[in-house]
Amino acid sequence: MKQKPTITIGIPAYNEEVNIYRLLTCLIHQSENGIAIKQIIIINDGSGDHTALEIGKVHDERILLINNATRYGQIYCQNLIFSRANSDIVVLLEADTEPTNLNYLKTLIEPIKRDRTIGIIQGNILSLQPKTFVGKIIREQESIYLRTTTRKKNLEEIFSSGRGGRAFSRGVYTKLRWPAHIPEDTYAALWCMRRKIPIKVQKQAVCVFRTPENISDFRRARQKIITGRSALEKYFSVKEIHSLYNRSNKETLMMFIEFIFTKPIYCIFYFFLKGYAEIVGFNRNFSDHWEIGKSTKFVLEKKYHSFTL
Repeated sequence: MKQKPTITIGIPAYNEEVNIYRLLTCLIHQSENGIAIKQIIIINDGSGDHTALEIGKVHDERILLINNATRYGQIYCQNLIFSRANSDIVVLLEADTEPTNLNYLKTLIEPIKRDRTIGIIQGNILSLQPKTFVGKIIREQESIYLRTTTRKKNLEEIFSSGRGGRAFSRGVYTKLRWPAHIPEDTYAALWCMRRKIPIKVQKQAVCVFRTPENISDFRRARQKIITGRSALEKYFSVKEIHSLYNRSNKETLMMFIEFIFTKPIYCIFYFFLKGYAEIVGFNRNFSDHWEIGKSTKFVLEKKYHSFTL
């Protein structure tokens, strides 16, 4: 790849007035040492709040705002971003996340600069310190899950999430288009794996996010995971899906032992929460129009206290 690759940043945004100004401010001040930010495409996806006004407060000629009259969903927005991009790399970010420093972009894309065969680079995640009892339970379980599953495997084999941001090579973003009503992060990973296109995780490129802080948002997140797996069966084999979703019995046991011995009260409450989330009001169809969780929005703290991969 040439010495200074060009980057298009894409951000789907729906009712993100709390976060979007801070995210854009961080992005326009990113270091361009060795990279060139060509464009920042923001899709305001039929927001009913002041998202568009907050975007308008950030003045930078690289920003392109596209306002959807109605909500079409994340997949539609990401396909639109890919179709409008004309750069070496496209970086997709979720609007309720934020890079931890101004070297995030150049750090994220470094593996593609070294190896042209890489198709997707996934950024790392950092959970903000929870403020509720439910949030602390969920954060602890996710922390144990990440520690357990990454001990024996390469991160690329188990980690599929848009929360840390993702960089897509030109060879991928010009060809990949998401079908409707699927978990887009896992679909993209499986799409590359089927074509033997390498995926990497860049641990040093970190975005902060907030885990669900109430039962309603946790229930929604669990149902997205369960129904997403079923939705993928239309496009991939059971073996392919298992490669990202399944854990061995040993890994499951290790997780449970660590959880019950280190945080017994949290562990007990977590299994009650999980059972509730997977039974009460269960929505069996994956949708591009899930209700947005309010507790995952955040006002950034001065310090980050949580886990990374």
